[in-house]
Amino acid sequence: MSDPEDHPLIDDFTLLTAPWVTPRQRRRCERFLTASSEPDATFALRTLPIQSVHWHPDTSSMLFDTTVVTVTFTGHLIHARYNSELGSPPTYSVAVECMTTADHHALATIASLSPEPGKLLSVYFLPPTNTTPDLIPDHFLSTISMAIIHKPFVNVFDATHRIRPLRVSLPISFLTLTARDLVNVQATVTKDFKQGSLHFNLVAIHLLQRAPRQ
Repeated sequence: MSDPEDHPLIDDFTLLTAPWVTPRQRRRCERFLTASSEPDATFALRTLPIQSVHWHPDTSSMLFDTTVVTVTFTGHLIHARYNSELGSPPTYSVAVECMTTADHHALATIASLSPEPGKLLSVYFLPPTNTTPDLIPDHFLSTISMAIIHKPFVNVFDATHRIRPLRVSLPISFLTLTARDLVNVQATVTKDFKQGSLHFNLVAIHLLQRAPRQ
């Protein structure tokens, strides 16, 4: 597969989406990808003020001033997985593909904050698989994997029309999410000094548009 930077028609901010994504949802994605709210410490990948964040000394959470940072990811799901073995707490995880080369670079910058760059359990760069969304042929950008473990995850919402505050959002089942769905995902970031990695921890998933069911 070719690198998107090698394609003469793709610049850092060209939006790579599946052909079935509507113009309205594309416009929404463009807004989400540049969102920034310092009072809430909520930032899109490329608007995260890397030079202004630091780590909580006890919880190892990423902070902006004194507030835990929430990073938002917008893109196509590679997968949404739920695992619950008998006697074990449930595990929920999603992987989302970056939508632009600029976000790919922003993710790489965040990854460089790892205690051991290159050893990243929750950020990885993979070749395409048969679950990769049908974007522009021969292009695949980095995948962000996010998870929550040890408790039920209920913050999955229908946001096909708008994203509302969590307290008034319409919940849907995590199990209804499938590969290629278009989503906006919120996650916090923690640094694992023992394993030398960064982790993205699920806060909420907003479904923007369902992929056509085959």
